[in-house]
Amino acid sequence: MRLQKESKELGTQAESRIQPGVANRKLVFRLIRHEGLSHPRAIYQQRAAAEQTRFGLLVAEKTQAHANVMRARRVAKSTFHQGEMERRRMKEDLEEQLQRHCEVLSF
Repeated sequence: MRLQKESKELGTQAESRIQPGVANRKLVFRLIRHEGLSHPRAIYQQRAAAEQTRFGLLVAEKTQAHANVMRARRVAKSTFHQGEMERRRMKEDLEEQLQRHCEVLSF
């Protein structure tokens, strides 16, 4: 008795899950007939092509973003090294001035 009841409930649950899919399929075929829409395979192919296009755009955007990041890193590195070179030059100039000043004072 219990098994029959569970079997009946499972059958009802399965049927309730299947019915919306069947209804959607019927609706799609009705739209195809009445509105002259393409066959579902053609619709799938169009969606797949659109998805492929979107994927290509995303890859291009990712590549461009990476190039921008690398360009920014290069500029930052160059700027840092230029500052280091400038500080080193200024330090050497100050040391030379100090050396000359010390030579002048020692005479």
